[in-house]
Amino acid sequence: MPKTRTKKEPKAIFTFEISTLNSLLKYAMCSFVPKSGIANLHRLMEELDINAYAYNPDIVSRLKLITYITESKLTYGVKDIDVLKTYIEESYPDGKDLLNELPLEVDALSASDTASLGKVITERLQYLYIFKYKDNIINLLNEFGKGGWTSYYRTIETVKTELQSLLMNITQVENKGGLIRRLNMSDSSYGEIVDQIMKKAKMPAAILQTGVRQLNAILSPGFKGGRLYLFLGLTGRFKSGTLLNVADQIRKYNPQIKPVEDGMRKTILFISNENSIEETYERLLDMYSDIDDDILQMSTEDAIKIIKEKGGYSFTENTGITIEFRYYANMEMSTGDLYTIVDEMADEGYKVIAVVLDYIARIRSVNGSTEERFRLQDVAKELKSFATFYSIPVITAQQVNREGNGIIDAAMRDDKADLAKFIGTTAVSESYGLIFEADWVALINLEKRKSDEQWFLTFNRLKIRGKQDPSAITYFNHPFADAKRIRLATDVELERTISVVSLASDLESIDTREDRLDNTENKYVTSGSIVAANHASSILQTLDLSNVVTGKYKKSA
Repeated sequence: MPKTRTKKEPKAIFTFEISTLNSLLKYAMCSFVPKSGIANLHRLMEELDINAYAYNPDIVSRLKLITYITESKLTYGVKDIDVLKTYIEESYPDGKDLLNELPLEVDALSASDTASLGKVITERLQYLYIFKYKDNIINLLNEFGKGGWTSYYRTIETVKTELQSLLMNITQVENKGGLIRRLNMSDSSYGEIVDQIMKKAKMPAAILQTGVRQLNAILSPGFKGGRLYLFLGLTGRFKSGTLLNVADQIRKYNPQIKPVEDGMRKTILFISNENSIEETYERLLDMYSDIDDDILQMSTEDAIKIIKEKGGYSFTENTGITIEFRYYANMEMSTGDLYTIVDEMADEGYKVIAVVLDYIARIRSVNGSTEERFRLQDVAKELKSFATFYSIPVITAQQVNREGNGIIDAAMRDDKADLAKFIGTTAVSESYGLIFEADWVALINLEKRKSDEQWFLTFNRLKIRGKQDPSAITYFNHPFADAKRIRLATDVELERTISVVSLASDLESIDTREDRLDNTENKYVTSGSIVAANHASSILQTLDLSNVVTGKYKKSA
């Protein structure tokens, strides 16, 4: 077995200018610097080899002063300047002269200055992690070269684990998504932070909409960066198909997004741990080919033409959000691999704006949990952290458990309609913690309307975190584009929704119901709109369907 790292690890040495250290002191004194930033600075100070700077007492005294300032804030929550000075004088008497020499001011730096210094701290801390891991990684690779291990799998997994740990440490000190961790309403930095919030909210990719009006409505009003979305489905009941439709529609129905910006092509990353690339592409081709088209009889040119012309997969500098499909076998990848993939794609000129993962049960946690219910919750937590880190949505799926399948089977035997309404969050396979960690959860199911034998995909929203429209329906049925039941019909380009409230023959469609409700004008937001407040509050404002949505399954006599 290779040797693991011990607690006694090598200390790092960096070159510091006095002016840089003075700036870091000001950084430590800023009240609006997030706790994570103070923690990064404190961690950097602790990992330095202080003895290496003995040649310059001015550097040593400033390094120690920064250490005690950050310690007081992290450990004791000290905010008052006088309390802080008292703490330093008691903890570091030798620093009293420096304390008097340097006028410690609160918030002496602007938000932009602290952002720049935060980046400097992050980079040096990342270098430190590489420095600490390098010897152990080199030893592992030397063992690899000697052929000292009998198991190739064990060798590969050990090296992968070490590299992933390094990657996680490196990425976790960053803030690529621009996460704001603190806002004091009376602080001097209030205006600057609100400006960041407003700019972030108005970013074209902040909200990604689909081609289905009612789905956008229950999303309120689309997929948002930093959030984890979960579709629950029965075994073999269109989970993968739903995710593919979502990815395809995000690509198509968000014209507000510039497809190429700063030389980077906007990209949806679609990862399948179930279906191969061949299977996924064939399904995509089937979505846009005619009913009587036989894929087996198509030429390569025919397939490309269908995807390009009918699917809209045409790319120029001004058109075309792309999709990158990737396949990994069951449990082949972990959540840590996602960071590597996204960064590698960025190096290749592709900026990921959303990740679609098919599906969550087939990916490993970096924590190494073995019990399924804990593993799934860990994976969900890590996917949420990943989404927050890059400020992009992560959209995935999970199957319901035996209880959920049993409920649906019983309802079908009793000739019931609107089957998805009968299942709640307790029917999630293995882990309720999965529901807890997700920001949005909806149950989906394939169902055929008895009156005309038309197929629909039903949606039943079970959870939403954050702003929502209380008047919008949470259950609806949406038709497919044709009899192949692969591509969902879209209606954002239409004047009215084509979804229906219920598949029971004695209930009305959404539009029929709307027409009878005080002739209230519908204010649908067109595809690509990012005005969330208007969209979420306008969809079906006057509908009162609580009697339908909250109906419980009762076995007929």
